[in-house]
Amino acid sequence: MLRLSMINNSKYILKLIQHPRSLIYSSLTWCRLRRKSPTSISTRVCSNQFEYKKILCWCLGLCFISGTASALKTDASQPIHIDADHLTVDQKNMVTVFTGNVVISQGSMLAHANLAQASQDKDGYKTIHMTGSPVTFSQLNDDGDKTEGQGNVFDYNTKNNLAVLTGRARVKKGDNLVMGDKLTYNTKTQIYSANSNDANGVSTTKSGRVTVILQPQKGGGNGSDSTIKLQ
Repeated sequence: MLRLSMINNSKYILKLIQHPRSLIYSSLTWCRLRRKSPTSISTRVCSNQFEYKKILCWCLGLCFISGTASALKTDASQPIHIDADHLTVDQKNMVTVFTGNVVISQGSMLAHANLAQASQDKDGYKTIHMTGSPVTFSQLNDDGDKTEGQGNVFDYNTKNNLAVLTGRARVKKGDNLVMGDKLTYNTKTQIYSANSNDANGVSTTKSGRVTVILQPQKGGGNGSDSTIKLQ
């Protein structure tokens, strides 16, 4: 198990580590490597070459959730923790891959995936790719509700500002729920969309349609507690 901890408001990167006695690149600003067991490494690293804090927040999928604005404000000041079985860093191509039971957390924010990949191109655009069975994420909101989401694949690209959750995708905030094969959020225009078919035109949802469940506001309307379901 590899554990990586990052402190808020700093920029971090782990350079290539080939085995416990291998050299670490001289550009590494600060590093502490402690061997805990033959298969367990605990690492804390620091550098100014890659904006890991922002990228790993995107890994959590928070940019996709409609309740981001109401997210627990204290989370942003908490350290980011990453646990995974394996870490690969391609310094030349600016690609970092965590694999094997990946767990990412920051305060109340929590995400699980089988694989999490972060990359940056020569123009500075960043992409996030996460896969799982499924990928899951959750966060507490200031109003006490929890926002939860899941899907087989999560992708985010800063070039087109699109966050996409595909494959049995669902996002739930409190008692409100939206489900579909593909849920998309444009972080610039703040426009959401849901589709009932994947790229091959095949639906992975049970009904084959987009489903939205909205609970009536507490104390509002005619007092009915019936659920509004669009299907």
